[in-house]
Amino acid sequence: MIHTTMKRILLVLLTSILVKNAAAQFSFSCAKNTTIDCSQNCVTLQTTIPDIHTFSDDYGVSLISGPGGCFRPPVNPGTPGVSTNLSLDDRYTPTIPLPFLFSFYGIYYLQCTVNTNGIISFDLTNSSTNAQWIIQGLDGSLPSTDYDRAIIMGAFHDIDISRPESPTRQIKYDVLGTAPHRKWVLSFYKVPCFDCNNEIDNTYQITLYEGLSLVEVHVFARDVCTTWNAGAAMIGMQNYNQNSGVMAPGRSAFTTPRWQGPTMNEAWRFTPKQGPSLFKKVELTDLSGTVVATGTTAPGTNNDIAVTFDNICPAATTTYLVKSSYYNLEYPFQFPARDSIIYGIDTITVYKNGSIPALNVSTTPAVCGPNPNGTINIAAPVGPNYEYSIDGGTNYQPGNSFSVLPGTYTVTIHDITGTCTKDTTVIVGSPA
Repeated sequence: MIHTTMKRILLVLLTSILVKNAAAQFSFSCAKNTTIDCSQNCVTLQTTIPDIHTFSDDYGVSLISGPGGCFRPPVNPGTPGVSTNLSLDDRYTPTIPLPFLFSFYGIYYLQCTVNTNGIISFDLTNSSTNAQWIIQGLDGSLPSTDYDRAIIMGAFHDIDISRPESPTRQIKYDVLGTAPHRKWVLSFYKVPCFDCNNEIDNTYQITLYEGLSLVEVHVFARDVCTTWNAGAAMIGMQNYNQNSGVMAPGRSAFTTPRWQGPTMNEAWRFTPKQGPSLFKKVELTDLSGTVVATGTTAPGTNNDIAVTFDNICPAATTTYLVKSSYYNLEYPFQFPARDSIIYGIDTITVYKNGSIPALNVSTTPAVCGPNPNGTINIAAPVGPNYEYSIDGGTNYQPGNSFSVLPGTYTVTIHDITGTCTKDTTVIVGSPA
């Protein structure tokens, strides 16, 4: 670990360096989509992004997904990754190197150790030792000297990796992305409960974000063993000195009823909240990266920033990118110097109901003979959702062809709801 007195001058260093595009980006939110009809030309788009601060001395915690909401874990916990090689119950791993510096409660770490009961510890004296399994204290919450130093619980309860009742069980980690947008993801997959060995659904992940000191916990499923530790479990974090910590609301040990479920699909984000914000700007772009609008921001209510994009006017259904920029918390300690800005890229789609695509209309001139009329043919758009008119929209027909005398016509198309229309002018020629 790296103790540093430099972090208090970090913001000055960060704001003096040039912005440079990153090779990849993080994603912070699921799409915040909206729907308008074609009579509405413009719309105001709103979303939120995390408000990440310079110093990780303290954290805020927020629920970023839950039942019926958006649940987007970074990696499948059941697929192969780098095995922790944990096969004995209640053990810490040997030291595991991290792929990047990670700031946790004001200390920078390059290594960690993992225990079989759902904990990451940055206190390397725990490496290869017996791991705690008992839940203690009056309320089972953090901070507390009852639990190890510099830990992330996600989720902590007594599970047993040695049990054969779950043949696909594993504890592994993955490194995702490229610098400076990497994630280190620790996954527990179908690890049985201790003393209730047939309860095997326990599956969750802890994710560390490079350069931002963000921590996320994704809980896929948790079983309760009521005969052991009173069925308790914990999601939270505490510092090395065991005097500062934070718990996910409703996820302390002795919450009643005990939290559980085969498809919990919930995610918690722990965000640094001390010192100046690392936020730089947020923009709305098209899929090619062209800036459409710059967002106006206001303090959010859940460790986030409320973002508004005014007067967005899509001609049809359009997908935009919300590009949020943050200063890199770890930049001063990277040699050689690396990208100074970290980006989040999230999608937001405006669905325009009933919007009419471009018209494709052709004509043939009138001819001499017993069938002298010319024709108007609408090649696109066609289908059961459209009707057509050549008299200014007074009379519509489902067919897309008209037999007409020579002249100038206004061809009008509308959707069957009558909400949206589009027209064009064509000329049907006279016979030679």
